[in-house]
Amino acid sequence: MGARRRESRCLVAAALAHFTRVFASEIDATLGGTPDCVCITPSKRGVSYESQPLRRVAEAARAFLPPIRGLVRLRPGQTLSRRQYNPEAFDGESKDIRGLRIILLEDTVVTGGTVVSVAGRLEQLGAAAVMILPVARRVELNAHVHRYGDDSPYLKALERAWDPESIGWPRQE
Repeated sequence: MGARRRESRCLVAAALAHFTRVFASEIDATLGGTPDCVCITPSKRGVSYESQPLRRVAEAARAFLPPIRGLVRLRPGQTLSRRQYNPEAFDGESKDIRGLRIILLEDTVVTGGTVVSVAGRLEQLGAAAVMILPVARRVELNAHVHRYGDDSPYLKALERAWDPESIGWPRQE
């Protein structure tokens, strides 16, 4: 592994650890109690759970996180298109999930279809609560500018200074 990749992994792990410490009470309130585990959104591209970069990042921050568990996986032969909600595209063991409060880590949210489908599957399998925690949000600015012009809510949000008290996106005034 190259030095740049290792450095990036360390930075993201530190940010994840810091975020979960600073917002621990908010995370607990969202889940209705202390989280039982962290689950990584499964790959749709055939990357094994063990090889997922985000799982490796979470492992680097494991001292600050609940146990990391692979609870679901994409069913063989399944595909999931963008913006599609299909919890049945994922397999999991209900006996391992029933009653758990789960932080569901997602590396990059584009449309949310995959991570929301995984959260739906975890709930179908008996999870008490699922909180989606994306590491990044990819905004397709060209599409927003084409649709909204200079009134794009993302362009406006990017012009404002970051406010740690406002964690919504786009930030509203």
